[in-house]
Amino acid sequence: MGLRSRPGHGSIFSVTVPFGNIWHSEGGDAEISETVAGEFVGVPVLLVEDDDILRRSMTQLLQRWGIEVHAAANEDEALRLARADTQVRLIIADYNLTSRTGVEVVRELRKAFGAETPAFIVTADAEPKVLDGIRGAGLPVLIKPASPPRLRVLMHNLLFEPGQVHRPE
Repeated sequence: MGLRSRPGHGSIFSVTVPFGNIWHSEGGDAEISETVAGEFVGVPVLLVEDDDILRRSMTQLLQRWGIEVHAAANEDEALRLARADTQVRLIIADYNLTSRTGVEVVRELRKAFGAETPAFIVTADAEPKVLDGIRGAGLPVLIKPASPPRLRVLMHNLLFEPGQVHRPE
């Protein structure tokens, strides 16, 4: 240990630590689980995705973040959940669903919930008229494949800082 000090100029403190051998170290990484302490822990989300593989993988990702996922393969399943008094704080809907668009499904779900539940659309269709239609309905949109960081930011903003989300008129 060392200390150098000059009045009016400040002090310098130092500590000398010998090099260790990481290969023989017994210290492990602290396990941090978002399912216990993440910002989304316990947040109920309704996911409407008609592709089984995408629905399962999105459900797994969201569950790793501690989210309570209510997954629906179509509008009927989603509306059944809504009518069963399932409480959700966010709706994530695919745009190209089997019988309707995600925009229409979000509209129907909001009616069923009786609230303007925050929602966004995820789509692989990057056609400008499709994107304009989604934004024109006042819904944010993510293009598939949606990166987890972009997904997290949008979800955070919709849930905790709604004023940060740009909603076109």
